[in-house]
This record gives sequence, C-alpha cells and structure tokens, in this order.
Amino acid sequence: MGGMGKCKRWACVLMLACLFYAPLSYASHFMSVSPALYKKLQKMEDKISDGQVNEVLILCTNLLSKKHLNTYEKSIIRQMQASVYIRSKNYLKAIDAYQAIIVFNALPKNNLLSIHYTLAQLFMQQAQYESALKQFKLWMAETAKPKSDAWRFLASIYIAQERYDAAIPAAEKALALAMPKTESHYQLLLGLYQRSNKSEHAISLLKEVLLYFPQNKEYWLQLFYMLNEVGKEKQALTILDLAYINGMLNDENEVSQLAQLHLYHQNPFRVAMILEQGIAEGMIKKSYSHLQLLASAWFNARDYQKAIKWLLQAAQLSGDGKAYYQLAQAYSELNDWERVALSLHSALKDTKFENRGAAYLLLGIAYTEQKKFSEAEKSFQHSLLDGKTKSEAEKWLVYIAEMDHADAYKEN
Repeated sequence: MGGMGKCKRWACVLMLACLFYAPLSYASHFMSVSPALYKKLQKMEDKISDGQVNEVLILCTNLLSKKHLNTYEKSIIRQMQASVYIRSKNYLKAIDAYQAIIVFNALPKNNLLSIHYTLAQLFMQQAQYESALKQFKLWMAETAKPKSDAWRFLASIYIAQERYDAAIPAAEKALALAMPKTESHYQLLLGLYQRSNKSEHAISLLKEVLLYFPQNKEYWLQLFYMLNEVGKEKQALTILDLAYINGMLNDENEVSQLAQLHLYHQNPFRVAMILEQGIAEGMIKKSYSHLQLLASAWFNARDYQKAIKWLLQAAQLSGDGKAYYQLAQAYSELNDWERVALSLHSALKDTKFENRGAAYLLLGIAYTEQKKFSEAEKSFQHSLLDGKTKSEAEKWLVYIAEMDHADAYKEN
C-alpha cells in the first residue's frame, strides 16, 4: 500500500497549500468600503507584512465592534482576521471568521465560493471530515469545471473517512484531468484500487504507469505480484523478466527467484542464461544451491557438457551425494561409463545420501556397459534391497547372466 501512504502525505500538503493570506477586495457590486476604513485596512496590511500580526488582530477586534460598519466591511475585516489566524496556525479561529463571512453573504459570489473551498481545507486539517465534505460540495455545486486538484482533494476527504469506493471516482477524475499526469496522481488511484481489491483495475493502471515511469522498480514488482494473485502466472513471469532485462532486478534473491520461476515454467535455457550471467557479474554467489540449479537447468536443456561443468563444482563444494549422483546421470547421457562409476562411488560415500538403490542400479548399468559383470552383479544385488529398484535390478541380473553365459560360450 505504498500508494495509499503517499496519498495521505499529499492530502496534508494539499490542506495547507491554499491557506495563505489572499489580497483583499475592497469593493463589491452593491457595497463599498468607506475611505477611512480603506486607509486603516491598508495600514493593517503593512503591519501583516512586517509580522505585527497580534496588533492586527487587536485592531480587527476593535473595528468589528463598531456599529456603523456594513456587512461587506465586516466581511473584509473578517477575511483579514482569518488570514492572520491561518498564518498563526490558529485554524479553529480562522474557521469561525470564515463562517461569519458566509453568514454575512456580502462578498461577491466567487469570493464566497473560494471561502467554502478554504473552509473545506481547514475542516480537513482539523479532522472534521464531514464538515469538510459539506463545504466542498457547496463549492462544487457552483463550480462548472472543477480541476484535477479539486477532484484530488475530494478523494482525500473520502480517504480520510475510509470511504474508499467513493474516493475512486474522484481519483479517476483527478487523473483524467491532470496535465501533466504525475506519479502521485497514479499512486493515489493505484492505492485505492489495491485497497478496494480491484485487482484488474490496478493491473491495467500499473501497465499504463510503466509506460511513463519504467525506471521505478516498485511498479514492476507490484504488477508481477498482482498478476500472480489473479492466476496470470505466465504474464507475471513475462513482467518480471522484462524488469530483469531493463536492469530493475539487482538483488540476488530477486534474480534467483526469476530463475526458479523459469525452471518451474519449463524454460531451462533461460534459467541457465540468467544464472550464468549473474555469477559472471558477481550478483549471484557460487553457492551449492545456485550451482545445482544452474546444472539442473543445463541438464533439462540437454546440454550435458555444461551441466557436468556446474555439477562437478557443486559436488566438489559440498561433497553431497545427491550432487555426485546427478553428475553420474549427466555422464551417463554422454555414455562416459567410467566417470559414471567414479561419481557414483563418491555419492555412496555420503552416509546421508538416501537414494542408494537408484545409485547402485545405475552403478550396475555402468559396470555392465564396461562388461565388468562381476562388479555389476554386486551392484544389482545391493539395488535389490530397495523396493523401488528391486524389479529393475532383477531384470538386469537376468540380462547380465545371459550376457556372461554368452561370453563364456564364445570363449569355448
């Protein structure tokens, strides 16, 4: 939910962005400010510029006590008062001042609409979300074409209320109207889609995001995980592979995961290419597991010479019987029966090696191929003790007996 966190930070910035002192308008279409008050207001503006805000507040209070002021003049003074409160971060009093202006209803319509919008921001800052929404809707009802930032602000109000489904249309509108579209616009909507479990919408949006921001690794990974979640595993693998090709995967675990996924999807040659490049660049360590995975990839790709290269390193590194057994299997594909036998003897020296019946069976075959029938028979006898290989061992014992008999007949 990285998008949602950025959205909340954006909301805080947005709430304060418009809370600055705005220049005052001293005349309307039906009321005006007296010359005497006009001069006082100008002096008060100078004091604000000089930072004498407390003195300005006192003057505002004194002026508002005058009975001869019309509602337009009171609105102007209240507007100045509100701006000073905002500068002092006294948002509650600023709200009171703006609400008084709304009640007076003496300012031009556009000014009053701006105050509704500012009130919405102030209420949002005070966590009074329902009041913020009310003021925003009053503003929106009289605004013909709200811009992207306004829709974005509306989305932030709904998010604060945890009304995520309601926030989505506002965030979609904010993105559609944004010129230019920034990452934060996408992140806001993406976070909402993810929070509302709208996976297909999030996937479509992530694909669009990657067209504009392909260097952000997080988007590649998010799309990969989301495609996996909806069962589109092959598409997910394609995305992760593209991220790798574009240099986005620079972590050993990530590259190793990519290789394992390719192996799972029966792309052994791709596995081998990824792992060999990673080892050559120093990104992937020559650990036993990586060497074995690389060897398995070449074995499945039927390039047994390359499989042997890495299996030999894995076996020598670990002394593991399983690695030596796999090495023997690779040698058998090349009909190198002498090395098959040597590898199997190394495998059987490992007391933790469990697949002993299969190892003795292959050892018997290696000796048979070398016409060493006595050694072959001993190996097959060991293989008889394993229920999994007993039947096959019996067949080979019959075969070597026949072969041995045939050789003896030839000699006679």
